[in-house]
Amino acid sequence: MLDHNVVVYSHGEDGVYGTRELERNIIGERVTAGLRRVKKEGKTLGRPRMIVDRERVRQLHGQGNSVRIIPAQLGLTKYIVHSIVAG
Repeated sequence: MLDHNVVVYSHGEDGVYGTRELERNIIGERVTAGLRRVKKEGKTLGRPRMIVDRERVRQLHGQGNSVRIIPAQLGLTKYIVHSIVAG
């Protein structure tokens, strides 16, 4: 439940500051309530996880394939391939 019992103080000539702060608080409360609801429903938030065959990446790199070629072959990003090869 959202709490709209907020005291608004004016910090400027036009008194808009308090209104903006109130709006920010209301939006933040809505976002938090929405995230709580989604988690309670058991939904997964964020980007879907990828299953990466690290050994295959290392094998292809060991065969002389570049960090630009491997992602195209395996459907990965250059960043993921580089982090596997470097680490």
